[in-house]
Amino acid sequence: MPLDKKKILLIDDDIVVNKVNRYLIESLQVFDTIESKTAPQEALDYISDLIDTKDKIPGFILVDISMPDIDGFEFIDLLDELFEEKGIDESPVFAILSSSNYKRDYEQFDKTPALKKFLTKPLQKEEFEAVLKELDFM
Repeated sequence: MPLDKKKILLIDDDIVVNKVNRYLIESLQVFDTIESKTAPQEALDYISDLIDTKDKIPGFILVDISMPDIDGFEFIDLLDELFEEKGIDESPVFAILSSSNYKRDYEQFDKTPALKKFLTKPLQKEEFEAVLKELDFM
């Protein structure tokens, strides 16, 4: 099942952060579809439904590092398990978003090969634009 490089998924338990990030991302005019979820399980269910209905999966996922119940790293692990279970070979580009400066978060980032970027809150337009260019989304 191919990914949709024109679709992005935002996952943050803070509704305001999702709205601000959506506005910033819309201003870049790169993605045709911007989905946002406030809970990792909600995002997992959304992606599972896309797979089941043969819809394209977002090509880029921006996930908050610190959320209740499931953190950003656990979300990526669970999504990898879902992909394996459903026979999905291609994986989206993941970036983690954090206000954290904890060394352990950077160490975990280094141990998570699916993660391509560690971005700090608040998301900055110029920084995100540079990431999108670097990762061939622009």
